[in-house]
Amino acid sequence: QLSATDLEGDTLTYSIAGSQSSPVQSGSVTLSNGVTYDTWSTGPGGTSYVNSQTGHYAYVFDAAFLNGVPAGPMQGTSTFTVSDGNRTVDQQL
Repeated sequence: QLSATDLEGDTLTYSIAGSQSSPVQSGSVTLSNGVTYDTWSTGPGGTSYVNSQTGHYAYVFDAAFLNGVPAGPMQGTSTFTVSDGNRTVDQQL
């Protein structure tokens, strides 16, 4: 779960950064973990999801992508954003 604090106590909103090839989408998706996400971005290896109110996030690999990857550790990054309505901070995970 993403976590941040605001010195003035403003309400924080979480999101994920997209790109031209992986635009940010919004709606309502509930995954098998029981968490509902309202923002996501799909890249070549899978989809990153975030709940804008709670900061819960998940990454779901694309099965076709995984079938073509040799065995061993994998790496990937997503950039998440938190905003208090005035300032925004990005963090790559």
